[in-house]
Amino acid sequence: MERARFLARIRQGLSGVEAPPMPADFPVTPASDDGRPPAVRFMEELRAVGGVVDLVSPADLAGAVAAAAEMAEARTAVVGPDLGPFADRVAEGLRRAGVDILEPAGPTAWRDASARVDLGVTGALLGVASSGSILAAARPATSRLASLLPPAHLVIL
Repeated sequence: MERARFLARIRQGLSGVEAPPMPADFPVTPASDDGRPPAVRFMEELRAVGGVVDLVSPADLAGAVAAAAEMAEARTAVVGPDLGPFADRVAEGLRRAGVDILEPAGPTAWRDASARVDLGVTGALLGVASSGSILAAARPATSRLASLLPPAHLVIL
C-alpha cells in the first residue's frame, strides 16, 4: 500500500479519538538520570558487574596498559585495529609488560588468535552509564572476536 494512502487510513481511523493526558511523572527506568555524573555512574556500574576501571591521561596510557596486562597475567594479546591515536601507547604498554602481540590477518586468523591469547584489547565507541557496558562496533577494520574470545578484555574508551 502506498505510504500516503496508508497514513490517510490511520488518520481517518483515529479521527474523533481523544488521546489520554500525558502523565505528570514518568516511572524511573534503568536509563533514568539518578543524579550521578554519567562518567561516575558508568564506572560504578562497571565495577558492580566485576569490571575494573582506571582513569588515566593519554600520557599515562602505556603504564596503565602494562599494569592491566600484568593484572590479567597476560603473556599474549591481540589488539583490535580500532584504537586510532592510542594504538602506539597500547603496544608500548603491552611490550613493557612482556606481552607478545599477535597480528592476525583475515577473519580465520582473528578467530584462531583471539581464541588462544590471554588478552584482547579493543576500543569502544561509547560507554553506557546506566549499565556500565560499552558499545563496540563491528566493522571490516575491527574484530569483535578480540573482545569476546580471550579470557580478559581491555577496552580503551
